[in-house]
Amino acid sequence: MTLRPSSARSRNTTSPRYRINVAPSIPSPSAVTTETTLSVFSAETAARSATIGGFRVAYGGARERFGTIPDLTTLGKVIGGGLPVAAYGGRRETMECVAPSGPVYQAGTLSGNPLAMAAGIATLTVLTPDLHDRISAQTLRLVRGLVESAARHGVPFSANAAGSMWGFFFRAEPVRSFSDAKTAHAEHFRRFFHAALELGVYLAPSPFEAAFMSAAHSNDDIALALERLDEAMRRIGAS
Repeated sequence: MTLRPSSARSRNTTSPRYRINVAPSIPSPSAVTTETTLSVFSAETAARSATIGGFRVAYGGARERFGTIPDLTTLGKVIGGGLPVAAYGGRRETMECVAPSGPVYQAGTLSGNPLAMAAGIATLTVLTPDLHDRISAQTLRLVRGLVESAARHGVPFSANAAGSMWGFFFRAEPVRSFSDAKTAHAEHFRRFFHAALELGVYLAPSPFEAAFMSAAHSNDDIALALERLDEAMRRIGAS
């Protein structure tokens, strides 16, 4: 999610009501270059959070996809194959603020946990750029199939993908922000979700949740999912 500069200046943006996962909405280039996020170091430090994005949007994360160079990059559990691990890194002057070089103390019970580190090494070893590109291609195939299905059945629909992340909204216009996402047709999603579940496709039960493709999903898996989701979409269009 992108915070508008006016919102990011408020300390209240760290409250629990902002801690949600939103389906991929690709911001405009101008929104990316002006993105403002809160930092524990100073108001001038630009942080690129990749707790969800991580290595999903590109092998080099969001900084590779959007061509930005943040002062600080934070990475969540995806780098450890889902185990409790996280990492951060950035410019020398920023990292020197952390102990023992600087005054900011950082520690955690699971810091350097051997199991999580082994999982992280295994994940980074398997997830090559070529494999990442193959997963991204599969994600686009699924998303394009859903868009074509909605068009066939006359259902207002938009979908997006970034790397292995994907998501959709029952709204004809592209979703560029959370404000846009809130205007999507919630009842259409509710009916689509239950129809898909009845047909054997389990989607996240929230219209705002992101979805993820994996290397385990085959061409046959995607073809079967699209076949069943097309029937769910037909039911929405026929209502």
